[in-house]
Amino acid sequence: MQPFIFSGKVISGQKNGRKLGFPTANLDRTPRETALKPGVYAGRCDVYFKDKSRYQNLNCLAYFGPRYILGEKTNIFEVYIYHFDQTIYDHILEVRLLAFIRPPQDISDLNVLKKQLEKDKQQGLKLLQA
Repeated sequence: MQPFIFSGKVISGQKNGRKLGFPTANLDRTPRETALKPGVYAGRCDVYFKDKSRYQNLNCLAYFGPRYILGEKTNIFEVYIYHFDQTIYDHILEVRLLAFIRPPQDISDLNVLKKQLEKDKQQGLKLLQA
């Protein structure tokens, strides 16, 4: 896969990922569907703070698609950053998607979703370490 680079300002979300143990950064915009197919991706990201400091090359998972479990049909773009617990609202997140993991799944059970997210997390690490 050709790396896909996307950036946006981190905005506050509903914190559903955090409740499942997978806090995500929600971006203020989404890629065009013609530019990116919906699904889960492994990648790396940089966080750019307003004071010009930054974190670089952090491992991440990104999801582009609808949140079926919430009954939503609109595509969103959210990013889980491995081993990262800083508050980054209103700062810029640049994401480089490096590998496609899977298409969106219509999961309606929170426990099933949590297990799938764990699998995605492990698969993402394997792909990023290869």
